[in-house]
Amino acid sequence: MLNPSAQTALFLRFDGAFVKRFRKFSLIVGGLLILVGLAGAVAPQFISILASVFLGWLLVTAGILAGYLVFLSRGRSMIAWLKPVLLVLTGALFLFYPIAGAATLALLLTVYLFLDAFGSLGIGYDLYPVRGWGWMVFNGLISLFLG
Repeated sequence: MLNPSAQTALFLRFDGAFVKRFRKFSLIVGGLLILVGLAGAVAPQFISILASVFLGWLLVTAGILAGYLVFLSRGRSMIAWLKPVLLVLTGALFLFYPIAGAATLALLLTVYLFLDAFGSLGIGYDLYPVRGWGWMVFNGLISLFLG
């Protein structure tokens, strides 16, 4: 747990000047996310497969980079190569079977939403006397509903 002065410093970083500096960037990112959400509503199958393929390439790239780091560190044990091999194999599965990958992503998203719901409800309970605790509970209820 953070000490009180660290908590105060954490919250003071998000003042008005911070928000003004990143306003344009956050509006652009928000607009792009809205467009992606609308595309997902119009063509959910396409977006699901696209997300699966994107994750596959991300995992393959991460596996290659992790393997390169193991090679540079002269990792001679087989256990050092476990992570890169698993990353590449998992990424390849997502690339070769994108529909199954999309179903896997849907299952993982469901698990995440349920865990997020219980975490948010717990945080809301812990923050009860503090202003804004209701928003955390609301977030938890929405995540529970979506899960």
